[in-house]
Amino acid sequence: MERYSARTIDELGKIAFHIELRERLGLEVGSGLSLKPLDNILILQVETKNDDPTQYFEAKVDEIGRITLPKELRETLGWHIKSKIAVYYVDDGMLIFKCATMSA
Repeated sequence: MERYSARTIDELGKIAFHIELRERLGLEVGSGLSLKPLDNILILQVETKNDDPTQYFEAKVDEIGRITLPKELRETLGWHIKSKIAVYYVDDGMLIFKCATMSA
């Protein structure tokens, strides 16, 4: 089942995950994620290995449940600090971030 929450990219380029989402997906401090940009959408997968590392970025969950979106990735997507982000996630652990139409 698909779920949604709104988030904002902070001054450090980070997005925080709700504890409910982290628990549901089994994300702990140091859990690895792969980040793959696709047009204006970012697909996140838990502990996914990819044969072509030029097609994705990696991130780790920090001690308060955030991940850092690398500057190069934010520039590729056209996302900026304080951008509003819509977060969609499904039960199989795939996360999809899409830039919301609201401006900062």
